[in-house]
Amino acid sequence: DMINALKKEIELTATEDEIIETIYFGGGTPSLLTQNEILYLLNTIQKKFIVNSGAEITLEANPDDITSEKLSQWKIKIAHFLNYMEIKGLINLILK
Repeated sequence: DMINALKKEIELTATEDEIIETIYFGGGTPSLLTQNEILYLLNTIQKKFIVNSGAEITLEANPDDITSEKLSQWKIKIAHFLNYMEIKGLINLILK
């Protein structure tokens, strides 16, 4: 499936000494991902790269896919996972 293909791509392109400043989920369809799928991909990135503590995380979303419930789930799940990182960019983009 798509999530496993993305995980494999991350693993194949990873270099352990590369510092990630930005994580961008783009194309409009990332808003169709569940919060667990997003966390799975973020976990994979964190395991394979050095993620800067101030990294910007962006999720491009189709406005028709956004609900208050989904925003709340993303905020809670991702904030919990990224408690050491600044998530302001992600939340601000989702709320636009």
